[in-house]
Amino acid sequence: MKRRIRMVVGLAAIGLIVTACSSGSSTSTSASPAKETTPIKVAIVEPFSGPFGYFGDFLKNSLQYQADKINASGGLLGRQIEIITRDDQISSEPTVAAVRELSDDASVGLVVGPSFSFLYNAARPIYEAKMKLNCPLSVDATNAVQGAKYTFRAGPYNELSDNALLNYFKTSGTVKTIGLVYSQDATGQSLDTELKGLASKYGVTYLGAQFYNAGAANQLAQFNALKKADAIFISSDGSVAAQSAISASEVGYKGILVGNDGLQSYQFVDGAGDHAAGSVFASEPLLNMTQIPQTEWPVAYRDFMNAATAKYGVKTGPKSGVTQLKATPLATQCIVAWAAAVQKAGTFDSTKVAQAWESLSIPASQNPAAIALAFSAANHDFFRSVDQMAVYQWVHENGKWFLKTLQKNTQ
Repeated sequence: MKRRIRMVVGLAAIGLIVTACSSGSSTSTSASPAKETTPIKVAIVEPFSGPFGYFGDFLKNSLQYQADKINASGGLLGRQIEIITRDDQISSEPTVAAVRELSDDASVGLVVGPSFSFLYNAARPIYEAKMKLNCPLSVDATNAVQGAKYTFRAGPYNELSDNALLNYFKTSGTVKTIGLVYSQDATGQSLDTELKGLASKYGVTYLGAQFYNAGAANQLAQFNALKKADAIFISSDGSVAAQSAISASEVGYKGILVGNDGLQSYQFVDGAGDHAAGSVFASEPLLNMTQIPQTEWPVAYRDFMNAATAKYGVKTGPKSGVTQLKATPLATQCIVAWAAAVQKAGTFDSTKVAQAWESLSIPASQNPAAIALAFSAANHDFFRSVDQMAVYQWVHENGKWFLKTLQKNTQ
């Protein structure tokens, strides 16, 4: 996952006597009343150190917000929710060690993460073998969670973002040709394949990809090769995308720079400066970064944004003034859906909770991420349709940066 995420069901307590089962993957009923109030844990496996350490902290803030709401109402099946963390260090060895430990811990009901694709791929076999429910955020590859019985993915994936952008281009008539300038890596190759297959379905001609090596000083040659494209898809890494915007300007590119939700970050706008203006990206709802009044926000989204801003604050781009909330509703909805499934199943048994999760339907008004949720045995994605995605454009006006909504999400 290169994308960084920037990123309320009211539950009544239901009395259930629960004790840990010996398998370490789920819990089962017991006659021992001493276990009834033992906390049930939600673990986070994400970076908590290094340059991406803020990501883990943002997720912890988000999950703690939702856990506090449930705990204040008596807990989940009579048990308080406790948030614990493990630093994956964006490295396979500590990630696998943490996932094995947590998957063997019967007091852990849900693991959130890891969200980097290569780390989730290493963790998935463990989750499946141990029957441990998990909720990664932004594993990019379209089919990454396909067939994973215990994984429910909270964030949008690449192909969905691609479809949302192309659908906007078709309906608006603004783009007829598109190219890709991206790092020569697995994500770049995947995007190239997806754009090749999708563009023509929306009446858009794909002009191909121009790849650069990671750490390249600039991308001048790549943008020169695609100067005639109406739009060019760029990296979801905010800092790299900023370099792309500068390179595009230096070669005189006159088209639109487009991408996925990584372009929402203040790192992109800070690094690119005015070259970021006019760029377009598909994303989860980001109403707080637009000029849409709060009275038009879904209730759960509004409550989360106001409470999280007051409690955790924001990070502000020192050059642009663009703010990034130190929490993300994408993570919050992991607990929203999991807790609803636990309540519906009446148990913390992971297999029964997974089955209950597959039949959940939660309206946008009750989900802090502002999208309607509906799952099935064949669909473990929170985002499943372009109707859940929004398309935004960066605007710099009167010294202020904000997002203009080009296409609203309708689910």
